[in-house]
Amino acid sequence: MNERECAFKILRTDNISLRVDNATLRYKVTELKTELTGAQKNSSNSLKLPSSDITNPNQ
Repeated sequence: MNERECAFKILRTDNISLRVDNATLRYKVTELKTELTGAQKNSSNSLKLPSSDITNPNQ
């Protein structure tokens, strides 16, 4: 195997590794977005006053 072929194999291996890392991170971002979407803010977990939790039933 010559130097060029060796370099190509190293770059190919690095590329595969980076693709796996990228897919893993994209999956984690999707999980975190889902978790964030499911979290509901209210006065107990935000800086809002408790009176802001009251909603208008006519809306």
